[in-house]
Amino acid sequence: MTRRTAPAVTGLIVAWGGTALLVSPVARFLADPESSAAGILGQAALWLLCVVVIGIVVLWEKRPLASLWVRPFQWQSIAWAGVLIVVHFVVLFPATEWVRARNDRRLGLGYRAVILDLVVVKCLSCAVRGA
Repeated sequence: MTRRTAPAVTGLIVAWGGTALLVSPVARFLADPESSAAGILGQAALWLLCVVVIGIVVLWEKRPLASLWVRPFQWQSIAWAGVLIVVHFVVLFPATEWVRARNDRRLGLGYRAVILDLVVVKCLSCAVRGA
């Protein structure tokens, strides 16, 4: 491994490996996934991963933040944030609530069971079929 590729490979291992570890079953054994403390610790760990990756880029690779596509804060950032918030509350949130309510009535199941069915069963059936 050359001197130039070592930071890049380390950064990828930290970013992908750390994220995979946080969503793995190992993390569920450390604390109850439903607890607030586990959620806060998980978010703190994600922020720590972000800081480590930025540290690798800035301190080890000696590259600017622009190499991570980080741009200076501008008024367009606020405008885009506003647009995305409106889309979330006007389109996405009502759509998920509609699906939840429809499936709760139709199947007599809770939201978690419906999502489990949609995500796990449907995705696995698509993967098995090769679609």
